[in-house]
Amino acid sequence: MLVYFAVAKRGDAPLDGGLSQAYGPHAAAFAERMTSHGVKCGVPGRAEFRQSMLEKLVWIRRAAPPGLTAPPSSACMPGARSDWGVPRLQRLHARGRGA
Repeated sequence: MLVYFAVAKRGDAPLDGGLSQAYGPHAAAFAERMTSHGVKCGVPGRAEFRQSMLEKLVWIRRAAPPGLTAPPSSACMPGARSDWGVPRLQRLHARGRGA
């Protein structure tokens, strides 16, 4: 499952990120439950879901250094260290082409 929503504080309704997806034997039931709480959730095929998952992993790897415990400063953002995480990103990209 790829779930994109935020909750500002306990008891608040979730704010839909619009990109949530579920894949697998219980995907339809999960999507129905998410929709009943106001969060859109698609049920794509295997290839589309895998591509979306890899895109998410690349984004996380590029935007958030491992072990990050505080909001990133501009020094941690993509472009500040152009070599940061490049080998892993290249492997993820290669896997995505084969999805």
